[in-house]
Amino acid sequence: KAQKDAEMHADEDKKKRESIDAKNQLENAIYQAEKMPSEHKDKISDEDKKAIEKAVEEAKKHQKSDDKDELEKAVKDLNDAITPIGTKLYQAAAEDDAKTEESDEKAKDEPVEGEVVDK
Repeated sequence: KAQKDAEMHADEDKKKRESIDAKNQLENAIYQAEKMPSEHKDKISDEDKKAIEKAVEEAKKHQKSDDKDELEKAVKDLNDAITPIGTKLYQAAAEDDAKTEESDEKAKDEPVEGEVVDK
C-alpha cells in the first residue's frame, strides 16, 4: 500500500521538488544581484545600480510563487538584466590588471639610480 501511495504521488512530489529548486535558484540569483553593487561600489555606475535594484525588485515579486515556469522566468530575467553589468565590471577589472602589468614592466626597464659605496 505504501508503495502504491508513493507511486501515485511521485509525479506530484517531482513537481514540488522542481518548484522548490526553482525558488532556491531565484533566491540565490537575488542574493548575488543584491551583493553586486556593494562588492563593486567603486566601479559600478549609478545607472547600473538602479538597473540592478529594479531587476531585483521585479524578481522579488515572484518569490512567493510555486509555479516552476514563473520562477525560472524570473531567474532568467534577473540574470539577463545583471549579466551585461557583470561583463562590464569584468572587462574593467581586466583592463586595470593590464595597466598594472604595463606599469610594472616599465618600472623594471628603467635604470635604478644609486650610489656606489666603497668599503
